Amino acid sequence: MTLQARLLRLERKALSDNPLDALSDEELDEALAAVTRGIEAHIGMPIADLHAQLGQQLMAGALPSHMDAGFVRQYLATDKALEATRAALVRPAGLAVAP
Repeated sequence: MTLQARLLRLERKALSDNPLDALSDEELDEALAAVTRGIEAHIGMPIADLHAQLGQQLMAGALPSHMDAGFVRQYLATDKALEATRAALVRPAGLAVAP
């Protein structure tokens, strides 16, 4: 990293109200991965498995009594939208992805 790039990064960090703004893409990816690992350790399964389980329980009308069906629906829809956004950011426009 050049001196100019380092200075710009430090300046952004000093002027930012959001501490995430100062992170590089790699640092942000690692921070998100660390949070994901922590969540998965806490719930005892991969998040994808949790989503599949919640979807099955929702469709069967068998959610645990402490879970609100509307909240679970919104949670799963939000996750689906985030995955679509991530896929669009990773895949260059116009390129088809094999199923």
